[in-house]
Amino acid sequence: MSGRSTPGTAAGLLRLDRALGLALAALAVPAGLAAPAAQAQLPAFRAPQHPLLLTREVRRTLADGQQLVVRRHYLVRIQPAIGGYTVTGELAGVDVEAPADVADLAEVERQRPDLGLFPLQLDAAGLIVGRPAPVETVDAVRARTAMTAYLARTDLTPAERTAAQTMAAKLQAQGQSAGNAWPADLFRPAPGKRSEDRELTLPDGRMGHVTVTVEASDSSDGLLAQMERRVVTRLDGTERLSLERWTLANAR
Repeated sequence: MSGRSTPGTAAGLLRLDRALGLALAALAVPAGLAAPAAQAQLPAFRAPQHPLLLTREVRRTLADGQQLVVRRHYLVRIQPAIGGYTVTGELAGVDVEAPADVADLAEVERQRPDLGLFPLQLDAAGLIVGRPAPVETVDAVRARTAMTAYLARTDLTPAERTAAQTMAAKLQAQGQSAGNAWPADLFRPAPGKRSEDRELTLPDGRMGHVTVTVEASDSSDGLLAQMERRVVTRLDGTERLSLERWTLANAR
């Protein structure tokens, strides 16, 4: 698709992007930024022997300015292994805040089982060096049904709805193929801020730009206190924010 468009086409693209606000906010599933080189020279990681509660909060700004907020809580254990540690975990709870017009899509997110995230392999410094292969974590049929119902409530033309449904399916597949994208230094973060810029190609051929910024702090024992990853996606003069925040605490 050319970067130039007629007024009618531009209006159609705007309606399409509004309808796909949820998917477009999530399409830039970012590969984990590499931990700073100095992190690899840290003293050996001393993992706690008790269970921990890892919380991942995701905030995605939709095209109309509303937000979808998902908090997923995992009960994790870090156990010694050859050359480092193994992190096992299980989903302990999900909280979803969503606008009424994406309630069906929010329910799909609420029911997602989060398979394929664990176990993780850590090296002696506490950095993630091994992850499971990506697996299907979303009920594809329910997701398509929810997207169809959502698109039916928009002002898209029938042809635009078909295009939106096709793009949403491609975005879902693209996100699934990205797999587990947690930062390498999630459990033993490098305090401070780092960022990365990259180009983004949409399934319809348009080009966008993504800026990923990670800022982290650690606790007195070197474990994660809080890490925040901000993804700003710029496309056709619009800007969307996706924010992820992780915290780690002792399990009660």
